[in-house]
Amino acid sequence: MTGRYAARFLLGLAAVVFLFGSTSAAQGIPAQASDYVGVTPCSDCHFAYFQQFQKGSMAALLSDKYPLEQRGCEGICHGPGRVHANVEKAKREQEAATPQTTPGAPPPPPPTLTPEEFKALSQTRLLGPPGRWRFEQTTEEQEERFQIYNPNHQPPKEVSDACQSCHQKDEKASLFARSRHLGAGVSCLDCHDPHLIIGNLREEDARPSAALESQFSVPKRSFEHTWLDNRLLREGEPKLCYSCHREVEAQFQLPVRHRVNEGSVKCSDCHNPHGSLSAPELRAAGSEACSSCHVEKRGPFVHEHAAVRVEGCTACHTPHGSINRQLLKRRQDRQLCLECHTAPESLNVPHPRLGFQAAGECTRCHIDIHGSNYQKQFLR
Repeated sequence: MTGRYAARFLLGLAAVVFLFGSTSAAQGIPAQASDYVGVTPCSDCHFAYFQQFQKGSMAALLSDKYPLEQRGCEGICHGPGRVHANVEKAKREQEAATPQTTPGAPPPPPPTLTPEEFKALSQTRLLGPPGRWRFEQTTEEQEERFQIYNPNHQPPKEVSDACQSCHQKDEKASLFARSRHLGAGVSCLDCHDPHLIIGNLREEDARPSAALESQFSVPKRSFEHTWLDNRLLREGEPKLCYSCHREVEAQFQLPVRHRVNEGSVKCSDCHNPHGSLSAPELRAAGSEACSSCHVEKRGPFVHEHAAVRVEGCTACHTPHGSINRQLLKRRQDRQLCLECHTAPESLNVPHPRLGFQAAGECTRCHIDIHGSNYQKQFLR
C-alpha cells in the first residue's frame, strides 16, 4: 500500500467515523436526529411517488406537528436518509460532470467525496425496525451502494410492527398479530401500498364513488386512467385475494356460486383479512356470517335443526361454489341427509301416496330444514 493510498484510505475511515461515530458489525450505532433530512431531498428524486404519497391517506405524516425523525418518508417506513441522499446527490453531480464513460467500466467516484469516502458510505446499510434505526458496516459483496431502508424487503413481522406503530389503536392490529395471514408470512405490504394506489378505469372496482372522485384530484402524469383507492390496496377484490387463494378462484368458476366475480359480493363481506376470532377469518361466528345476508334463515326458531345449531351452514352448503343447486355438498338431498340421519328408519321410508314406493327425497316432506316454529320434524 503506497503512502498516498494509505492516507486516502485513513481519510475515508475518518469520514465514516465523523458521519456515524464508531461502529461494529454486531451492534451498529443508533441513528441521530441529524441523520434525517426531511421530505424535500426525497421528492427531488422520487417525485412521482411523492406526488402520490401527498394525496393519499398517509399524507398526514407530512404534518409539521411531528418531529423530523417521525415525519414523512423517513419517519416510520424508510428511516434516516441523510447518507443515502448525500451519496445519490454526489452521484448525480458526477454523472452531470462526466456524461460519457467507457462501456463496462465503473463510474468514477463523485467529486464531492473521496474514493474511500464513497466506498465506505456505499458499504453502510441501515438496520430496523422503526424507532430503533441503526447503521452497520457491510462488505462490498453484500451492498454495492447505500440503500435506504425498504420495508418491502423485511420479514413480515417487522413490517407489521412498523405499520402497527401508528395503527396500534385499531382493532385490526390486535387481530392481525394472531391471524393466519401473518402466520403464513404475509405482511401488510403484500396487500397494501402506503403510497397512493392507482387503479385502472377498465376495471369496475377501480373507479371511485362520485363522492370520492369529487374530493380528490389524482395526478395524471403518464397515466390517464388512474383513480384513488381509499384502502391503499395493491389491487381490487377479488383479484388481490386470488393472487394467493387460487383454489378459491377456481371454486368461484363453478356453475353455482356466490356472485363474487360479478361484483355482487366481495371476499371481505364474509372474511376479515386482518384476522378474526372465528375461523376461517370470518367476520361473524358460525352461521351469523351467512345470515347477515340470508336473514330469512336466521331464526331463532322454536324447533332448530341440530346441524345448523352445531356445525352451521357449512354442514350442508359449500360457501364459495358448487356443482349442485343451492351450493349443496351433495347432488341429492337424501344423500346429504343420510350423512347425519343414519338410523334405519331414515334410510327407507315408503310414501306410496306421494309416489315413493321405496324411498324419496327428504325435502318433499321436511321443507323447513333450517328451523321451524311449528313442526318439530320440519314438516309441511
